[in-house]
Amino acid sequence: RTNIAQWAFSIIDADDIRITDQVAWKVIQSLGAVDLPSSDRDYLYGIDDFDDWLRLLES
Repeated sequence: RTNIAQWAFSIIDADDIRITDQVAWKVIQSLGAVDLPSSDRDYLYGIDDFDDWLRLLES
């Protein structure tokens, strides 16, 4: 999870990378938070969220 979040932030913070697809941009932003803890479970995002993001990208 940490590696994924770091990768996503490298895209978010890169001045030379422009993501024009809004769905892809939202998923990348969400991936930046995949390692955040939650008060009621281990992580803020779980497998169901990952599946939802994948479905969004595939549609």
